[in-house]
Amino acid sequence: MPTGRETGQIRRTQILAAAFALAHTNERWSLAEVAERIGVSKTAIYRHFKNRAEIETAMEDEYRNDLALAIENAEYTPDGVRRALVAFYREKPGYLNFFMHNLFSSDGYDHALNEWLKTASPRVASFMSFLDGCTGEKKRRASTAFLKGYVSILIASFKEDGKEALQDDLVEVLGTGLKKMKLPSDRRMTELEKAATIEASEVGDGNRLFDAIAAAIREHGITKTTITNIAEKMGTAKSSLYFYYRNKDEMLGELVKKETDTMIDLIVRRMAPCKTFAEQIFVAMVVQANYLLLKPDMFAVFNWIRYETMRENTKCAHDDFDADRFLKEFHLEDFYPDESDRDRKAIATLKWAATLSTSITLHALKEGHGKQEIAQNIRAMLASMINGDKEI
Repeated sequence: MPTGRETGQIRRTQILAAAFALAHTNERWSLAEVAERIGVSKTAIYRHFKNRAEIETAMEDEYRNDLALAIENAEYTPDGVRRALVAFYREKPGYLNFFMHNLFSSDGYDHALNEWLKTASPRVASFMSFLDGCTGEKKRRASTAFLKGYVSILIASFKEDGKEALQDDLVEVLGTGLKKMKLPSDRRMTELEKAATIEASEVGDGNRLFDAIAAAIREHGITKTTITNIAEKMGTAKSSLYFYYRNKDEMLGELVKKETDTMIDLIVRRMAPCKTFAEQIFVAMVVQANYLLLKPDMFAVFNWIRYETMRENTKCAHDDFDADRFLKEFHLEDFYPDESDRDRKAIATLKWAATLSTSITLHALKEGHGKQEIAQNIRAMLASMINGDKEI
C-alpha cells in the first residue's frame, strides 16, 4: 500500500492533471471544478493547495521542467527541435493553453520563461549565447527566425480536426521555406512599402464602445475584463450594454469583426501594384504593421486577436466574411497552380503572415524600436518565410 506521503503526491498529481485539463477548455476554471473532475470534495483540495494561485505555481513548475526535458531530448537540429515541441504541445494541450494564457495575459512572461530555460536547458543556453553574439543584419535575421519559429510552433500545435496536414506542412515550411516563391528585390520592396502607406484619415475616428473595451483590456487583461469594467470606461450602466450584446464574448467578437474587416479592406485596396503572391503577402504584412502603428491604444486588443488567430489558424476572418471574393484578389496560380485545396492553403498562409507581422510589430514596439526598424524587420521576416533555415 502507498504511504501517506505517496498518497499525497498521487493526489497532487491528480489535481494538477485536472487543472491542466480544465485550462485546455476554460481559462476561468475554479477549485470546485478541479475537485469535481477528480471526484473529491473542495476541502480535499485545500489539504494540498491553499488557493488557485498555489496550483498555478505548481503548474508552472511542472510545465517548465517538462518543456526543458522535451528540448533536451529532441534531435539536435532546428527541424528536430521544432517537431519535438509541436509533438510536446499536441500531446499535452493543457500545457499549450496554460502557456498561451500566461503569454498573452502576463507582461514579461516570455522573457521570464526564456531566462529560466537558459539555466535549465544547455541547448537553450547555447542558442541564446549564439543569438547574443550576433550583430547587425545577422542578428536581425537570427532574431526574426527565432520569433517566426516561436509563433509558428504554437500555431501548429493546436489540435484542429482535419487541419493536421496543414499544420504539419507549416512545420516543414519553417525549415524548407516557401519553395515556389521568389523574394522581391530590395528596390521592389521599397516600391511596395510606398503603396502600403496608410493615412490616419483612413483609420476612422473610432467607436466609443470599442475604445472602452480596449481601455478595459489594457487595464485588466482579456480574461479579467468584464461587462462592468467596460461600462465603467464608458460611464454608463452595464444594463445598457446587455441591450445590444448578450455577453462579453459577443461584444469582443464584434470588435474583432470590425478590426478584421477594416484591415482586409485596407489590404485589398493596395493589391493593384503587386505582380506575385509573394509581393501580395509582403504588402499585407506592411499594411498590418502600419495599421497597428496608427492605433497604439488598441495594442492589447490586437494581441488578443493574434491569440485567437493562432488558435484557429485556418479559419478565415469571421463567419460572415466572403473568403471566395477576398481570395480572387490574389495571384494564387503562382504558388498553388494545380491544387484543389489551394484556397484553404492560401488562407492558412495569409493568416500565418498576418500573425507574424503582428507579432514582430508588437515585439519591436515593446523593445522601443521605431517605424523604420519595424519595416526592416518585416523584410527580414518575409525572407525567413521564403528561404527557411537557409536565411541563417
